[in-house]
Amino acid sequence: MKILRTIQARLASPWSRVTATIAILAFGLIDLPISWGTVRVLKHAMKSPEIGRESAGYYEGLLGVSDSEADALKKSLVGEPTDWVHFTDSGVSQMQTDDILLFRLSPDVSRSLFGKSFTTNSLRMRDRPVSAEKPAEVVRIALLGASMDMGWGVATDETYENRLEDWLNEQAKQHGDPRRFEILNFAVAAYSPTQRLESYRRFARKLKPDMVFYATTMLDARLSEIHLCDLLSYKTDFSRFEHLTRIVAQSDYDPASLRRDPRGKWVDKNKFKSWLEPYRDGINHEVLGELARETRADGVELFCLIIPRAGRNDLPHLRAEGVEIQKTSARAHHVPVWDLTDAFDTEDPTKLALATWDDHPNTRGHELIFRRLAESITAHGPENHFGFVRRPDKGKNGPAVSATHERTSP
Repeated sequence: MKILRTIQARLASPWSRVTATIAILAFGLIDLPISWGTVRVLKHAMKSPEIGRESAGYYEGLLGVSDSEADALKKSLVGEPTDWVHFTDSGVSQMQTDDILLFRLSPDVSRSLFGKSFTTNSLRMRDRPVSAEKPAEVVRIALLGASMDMGWGVATDETYENRLEDWLNEQAKQHGDPRRFEILNFAVAAYSPTQRLESYRRFARKLKPDMVFYATTMLDARLSEIHLCDLLSYKTDFSRFEHLTRIVAQSDYDPASLRRDPRGKWVDKNKFKSWLEPYRDGINHEVLGELARETRADGVELFCLIIPRAGRNDLPHLRAEGVEIQKTSARAHHVPVWDLTDAFDTEDPTKLALATWDDHPNTRGHELIFRRLAESITAHGPENHFGFVRRPDKGKNGPAVSATHERTSP
């Protein structure tokens, strides 16, 4: 108690409180050694216990919404590259606010972002060139996801998706399998589960995939919130999406009569977001169920990938509840789950982030995700597609041990 009173006395003056605040913020920016387990846990305990809320500006910042004051101070302390841009300011996408997707990648983009090559193909995918017609002897895998999977901040050939494609084709060649693999990257930054479902319906399905990899993160609930709020703000018609119209009807918010300030901003947006919070995981659960039913009807195998975030927000004790929610949802819909969230656990996650303020995986992070996914395929991939890699490969390009896997047969 004496120590506490001494601290309180020393913090009595305004300048002392400011100094203490800056010291705490600076402590939060220090990359502690991963071996300092107790200190790292204590450091995380100083932050909000609600996963995702510390990153409230994470995807909003990606889309160009102004940062919070805390983020602004953080950037002023650590600096920011002069070429750092928001996704919506990067010239790689096009807005279409009358569409449920709200925005899409532009076709045939070729530019440098953060010193890395960012390219799209003629079909608006963050990927290598691919034909609309499916060639013979080709196994196609459609990847549905958001910015982690799109590869924000890394070169096109460095994404875990393209690394996996190269590895699969090398494995097939080594084992005398005549087939070739194409992983079609339909992921787009900040796409919510609903937007991913729509991408499958309108784009991926047309290219006749044999499998779908549905990538999720601990931020998916937040993405559903942002997406629905944007649909309401833009007055976009989403009447054919029953899981969204039902939620809005329950909230008593009439999209046609939202109160707006003189700048046109939605006055009650924060109130609606608070009301929506308990329902966000339910939205994502329904979307996965819809996707499972549709892929099953199409004769396409669906797999759920749980992708890790870099930085300090996906440590085991912080992600455990969210991972279990996603696994439970997948099991309920009989969707195989490949949990890759431990891919970063043996390395300092702060060294795998794109920047201090941006926890998208960097090049090394994508390499680790690829290796974890390759391990899952080696150990548990469907025999009809991946039989040639169903034995441990200790080589330089192969995985080491099996990743966490759960599967429930339909």
